[in-house]
Amino acid sequence: MFNGAAEFKTEPLEDMVAVGAVGPRRVRLWMRSRTPGRVVVRWRPEDGEGEGGRTGFEIPADNARDNTAGVELPGPEGGLTPARGYRFKVVHGDEERLIGEGRFETAPERSEDFPEMFSIGLMSCNQPFTPKGAFNDKDGRMLRAMRRCLRSHNAKYVLMVGDQMYSDYPPSLSLFNPDYLKTVAPGGRRDLRDCTPAEVRRLFHRHYRYFWNHPEWRALQEEFPSYPILDDHDIVDNWGSVAEHQEPRWRSVGEGARRAYEDYQHERVAASGVRLPDSFHYRFDYADTATFVMDLRSERRAGENGRLFSSRQMADLRAFLEDSGGKSVLFIVLSVPAIHLPRTLARMAARLPKSPEDFSDRWSSGAHLRDRDRFLKTLQAHQARHPSQLLVLMSGDIHIACVHSIRWSGGGPCFYQMISSGITHAPGLLMQQASKMLIRMNHRIGTVDGEAAAQIRLLRGTGIHRANPYSGLNMGLVEVHRERETGETKLRFFLYGHNRDHPLCAYRSGFLDCNGA
Repeated sequence: MFNGAAEFKTEPLEDMVAVGAVGPRRVRLWMRSRTPGRVVVRWRPEDGEGEGGRTGFEIPADNARDNTAGVELPGPEGGLTPARGYRFKVVHGDEERLIGEGRFETAPERSEDFPEMFSIGLMSCNQPFTPKGAFNDKDGRMLRAMRRCLRSHNAKYVLMVGDQMYSDYPPSLSLFNPDYLKTVAPGGRRDLRDCTPAEVRRLFHRHYRYFWNHPEWRALQEEFPSYPILDDHDIVDNWGSVAEHQEPRWRSVGEGARRAYEDYQHERVAASGVRLPDSFHYRFDYADTATFVMDLRSERRAGENGRLFSSRQMADLRAFLEDSGGKSVLFIVLSVPAIHLPRTLARMAARLPKSPEDFSDRWSSGAHLRDRDRFLKTLQAHQARHPSQLLVLMSGDIHIACVHSIRWSGGGPCFYQMISSGITHAPGLLMQQASKMLIRMNHRIGTVDGEAAAQIRLLRGTGIHRANPYSGLNMGLVEVHRERETGETKLRFFLYGHNRDHPLCAYRSGFLDCNGA
């Protein structure tokens, strides 16, 4: 229930920096400055040997981006060396005010420089507020513990797979709460759908500044490159799976929210253009791995002709698979897990007079089946051509953590699915138990035409680390192990919670290859 005095119990973000996409000789940095003007970036090798560099640019006055910007180093005055650590500092050139500082490590360029072991973090669902709008103490401890965990596993980057900000939480401070909205919207409007796209964009900027001013959230992104993707709460719950989201009144919400996502998130992996892209999907390589990050919200549609993604996205995924056949490991990032709601339950939900919207948001529901099936067939065909390549689906969204192995019927290699959700958003006990029960019901998946089918199982853990699924606050982690002499690559999966400020390993798999062993 809205309280007339409801407000966030923290100051909004003013200055922040984050490390984005890294390559052997380049890195993207994202920043937000409290004021426009000249920004100067300085960097130097972390080991103190050799020269650093600097570059500068202008954040124009009266910009529409809330004084956010992305910059790609090295810029015109200096180079970066592959597989090397650097420290950086960003200052406001006119005021000599520190905007932020941190570190990054460039990617290796030659196979002989690939690390024998490195890891990748997986997280989603950042909702760190109590119902009254104060930061929850346990969430700060979780974020601090996860930084320690990433360091101990030689993590090279983090996949942020959706809901990095909740437009609709806490409920009393939701942009869709009419009583709260009238206190922050222009003209005292009580319905976000009455705002223009530019006004929606500014309101979402404001929400980002509150959600992202947690010191541990900022510290995590100053130290580890982060690769984001859009999910529903970055716009509104179940975005695109509700038929009315295609109506004209919702278009300004979708456009403004996606513009804000581009300003605060996508800019760390790609430069913004004048035109808002149809989809935010992208790809990148690191060492002997390749990753495709798929946008499952921008072009999602509900109804008889519904879809999860566009034909263009599917074509780009297929091109990625074809181009990456020589890599040892492929990661495909899907904010909503491909394997979650069993088809039997989806059919039962469809018969209800009013099917719960969370059910209609799943891959196994309604018209989404067409896209699920062509996605599965594409994976099966690729694995038939590349049977020794490891393949992992990386997802969030569903407020539980787990690791599956999936093996095609009739033989051939298996692949894996890892889910991690949420990093700071813990559901109630009843929801935790329901989520565990639902994920355990997945034993088989098959296309409607019967051409592709696979067996699903939850991977067993080792020693005392057997909590799969795991329902506390969590982060997933994948270790990539490469035998230098033989070139053989294996994976190991972890699910982490926390004990105060320290990481707590809930689950650890054995070493796995494409045969599941």
